[in-house]
Amino acid sequence: MGKNAQAERQVFLLLGLVGHPVSHSLSPAMHLAAMKYIGREGDYRLIDVSETDLDEKLVSMHRDGYAGFNVTIPHKGSVYARCVGKSEDAIRTRAVNAVKIHPDGKMIGHNTDLPAFKQSLEKNFGNRNRQRALVLGAGGASRAAIAALVDLEFSDLKLLVRNPEKHTLSDFFVGDKLIAGETFSMIRSEDFIKEEHDVPQLIVNCTPLGQASNELPAWVDAMFKRAGERAFFFDMVYSKNDKPTPMIAAAQKHGVAAVDGLEMLAYQAALAFEFWTEKSVPPDVMLNAVRQSLLHQ
Repeated sequence: MGKNAQAERQVFLLLGLVGHPVSHSLSPAMHLAAMKYIGREGDYRLIDVSETDLDEKLVSMHRDGYAGFNVTIPHKGSVYARCVGKSEDAIRTRAVNAVKIHPDGKMIGHNTDLPAFKQSLEKNFGNRNRQRALVLGAGGASRAAIAALVDLEFSDLKLLVRNPEKHTLSDFFVGDKLIAGETFSMIRSEDFIKEEHDVPQLIVNCTPLGQASNELPAWVDAMFKRAGERAFFFDMVYSKNDKPTPMIAAAQKHGVAAVDGLEMLAYQAALAFEFWTEKSVPPDVMLNAVRQSLLHQ
């Protein structure tokens, strides 16, 4: 890295989001607010990049003076593999959503989805029975959710995926051991409505369902109908207006209490910002910024 870029790194805080797509992201508003809170000049840029161009882009980001970046779909696993250092939460999930770039170009990966999900769930789930949880999806976000649910002592974990045959238990439990009496199983999404399963106390959506379209597969309605008022739904997708997400709307139709991922988004952003800067910013700063951004969309 040139001397000018290295000097700029010390003064101008350059951060970004790597993924595909990224144009919908609310991350810039949150991190610019955090920079203002700590009195630091900087910028947060959206970086839309394909898997093919990922390596070249990561090299250029170091050259351009980036101090760190967030990672979103579909690169959380790919970037994890490229990090020379990883936090414990990153290792548990084998996925990163926050990366710190050292001056020598080395990348250190962290996963703030895990603690952010845990924090938001504990706040909203209350004193409900922590036994059966149903997790939708098999990506980095679902691995973070499963690790958090193990920490929170849910004993019966089921994962709804499109192709169970493509996954094994070890895909989701790196560094974790099932405790005595704890069970884990995978179910094909479409088969869930054909078979009898115990009603979960918690359903967690770790897929992009409802993010780009209001259309949902038939098994979603059947799942919420079976769950009914006994379940709680956590949608990692967040609403971009004053209407509920399509998944939350489907849940509420059957009396299922629900919360979207906006609060979790703010929690993980605050944790990522502290990871990059070693400066603590209250999550409410992030949450207020993202809500203001939504009002002006």
